[in-house]
Amino acid sequence: DAVDGVVGLSTMRFTPLHHQLLDEQTIGTKASPAMSNCVGNVCSHYVSPGDFDKIYGLSRAKSQGINGSGQTIAILGRARVHEGDIQAFGARTNVTMKNPVVVIPPDGTDPGPPATTCSETGTPSCDDPSDLVKDQGEATLDVTRAGSVAPGADLKLIVSAKTGDTDGLILSLIHSIDADPIEASIISISFGSCEGDNSQAAATGLDQAFAQAAMQGQSVFVSSGDAGAADCASYFTEPEPGLSRSINIFCGSGYVTCVGGTIFGLGTDTSEYWTPGNALGFVSAKGYVPEGAWNEPIDNESKYQVAATGGGVSIYLRRPAWQQAPGVPAGNQGRYVPDVSFGASIKNGYFGCMAASQATCIPGADNKFRFVRWGGTSASAPSMAGVAALINQKAQGAQGNINPRLYAIGAGQNTVYHDVTVESSGVTDCTVGPASICN
Repeated sequence: DAVDGVVGLSTMRFTPLHHQLLDEQTIGTKASPAMSNCVGNVCSHYVSPGDFDKIYGLSRAKSQGINGSGQTIAILGRARVHEGDIQAFGARTNVTMKNPVVVIPPDGTDPGPPATTCSETGTPSCDDPSDLVKDQGEATLDVTRAGSVAPGADLKLIVSAKTGDTDGLILSLIHSIDADPIEASIISISFGSCEGDNSQAAATGLDQAFAQAAMQGQSVFVSSGDAGAADCASYFTEPEPGLSRSINIFCGSGYVTCVGGTIFGLGTDTSEYWTPGNALGFVSAKGYVPEGAWNEPIDNESKYQVAATGGGVSIYLRRPAWQQAPGVPAGNQGRYVPDVSFGASIKNGYFGCMAASQATCIPGADNKFRFVRWGGTSASAPSMAGVAALINQKAQGAQGNINPRLYAIGAGQNTVYHDVTVESSGVTDCTVGPASICN
């Protein structure tokens, strides 16, 4: 087994890369609650599956029957999901997606049943969940993102608890690549480990493992991280002095597509991009919304925080020959990441349901229900995995490592990608004094 023999993998530790907030919504007179919440002229927006399709141009493909049918996406994790959450998500968003099939690696450990409730007191609690419930949240986010982008695809949730000294995520990774036959042609990983805290041998070994996946026709998508250029930092916390630059070690391999995060760059008037109401399935986006690189150094309490798209240059692995395109710096010989990006800001977060976080998405007697709003690059990687399922269906076959083709397309004079450069992206009201979307 190629992956099983990689030096250093058994001592690596991984962190889920998502952020979660609890929200409450009132069901209106329409079939679905409004994802544009407006009080006077002030609106907040949550990205529903229908919004995502509108913003990123997937609606036309889906109207032609391209929905991921015949494809399988493997989502790697350390916890099961609660099927009731998936069903509630589908009911609220008007999405018919498949429940994931749970796969426990032969050398792994079953993490046990998912949580369905939480306690408002004690430890752990609704506000301070256990690590297992956090992993369940990650799995729920990943399943609903991949499944809503590609509702026709089959989903396999490959999960394991820690076994001996080995992180369950590594056991899931080993199985996703070494299983014969392979479980899926698309792999989504929303966990990270700082490259600077790991060895050259570990980075090289992972690169070899992902090379094997590419040779087998597998496309691998990894979240770039939520701590900006300092992946060793604790994200969504106050920054500590002396942080050094580092990337997610999974992203260093040129055989994975590293998926970063963006933030919508809007001024005070959002009516050009969002309707004040909504259509069936929460759809309130009118079309593409201008984006910049995700960077939110100030939290809701006006305190400094580490919250930005992961990215940078690998200290261990060289830049692949195909990584040549506008925006790729010349000179440095390391692998640059991320490769592509999707929305990741919690301000315009993704709608989700999770009973274990008091977010059942089931209306009560007062006609209100609670839902979660998810952000982070954890949402970006499974979204791209869903897009890959659409591509595989359209191309009638697995694509393997899509990076060379992604960069070849980007090198041409076309509009297939949206620019996040401030001068040309359409971002408005740019402030360059403090750290922001503009710097």
